[in-house]
Amino acid sequence: MSVGPMHKVVACTGSLTLPRADEFRDLIVAALGGDDDLIVDTTAASEADLSFLQIIVAARRTARRLGRRVHLRAPPDGPLMAAARAAGLSLCETDQPGGADA
Repeated sequence: MSVGPMHKVVACTGSLTLPRADEFRDLIVAALGGDDDLIVDTTAASEADLSFLQIIVAARRTARRLGRRVHLRAPPDGPLMAAARAAGLSLCETDQPGGADA
């Protein structure tokens, strides 16, 4: 996890699937413990499933309650966006910091 001006970046790499869901949940929950917005970087993900999507949706709801935001850094043709499309979810926001975000 790295910290930048007004946001933290959490890099989620490799397999973003059920066997690692607890790991990613704990990492994201810890990052939400501060005062900054959060960027979840999935550019190095090799696969993703509904368990990771659920973590992102829950993190965004928690952040919103805290007056903050969770942004995604994910390639549009990457595994996270493919899993979201397959599930009929849109993870896009219009004001994403940090580059090629979804």
